[in-house]
Amino acid sequence: MLKNCNDELVARSTFGEDGTEERGMVHAFTARVRPLALVNKYPRIANMLALDWNRSPACRGYFVDLLANGRGHRQGFPANVDRDLRRLCDYYHTLHPTL
Repeated sequence: MLKNCNDELVARSTFGEDGTEERGMVHAFTARVRPLALVNKYPRIANMLALDWNRSPACRGYFVDLLANGRGHRQGFPANVDRDLRRLCDYYHTLHPTL
């Protein structure tokens, strides 16, 4: 269970009270869209995406904030993380198309 934003909810498997394994969101994706670089380098961002995944306006807004350089002075993410974010964003939009 997520206790604070620094918990690596999506990156790691945890064990429930009954001893069964509860896997994080990252394990639910196929290898093609699994954001491993994002999870390893920016677990807090991965957790926020996991928390907002089923709340379309919030998740869409977070993707826009992450991928757009609206402030003009961001250096951007490393190439592998940027690729993960863009692939995940594209996948999200196929699952949750706008009306």
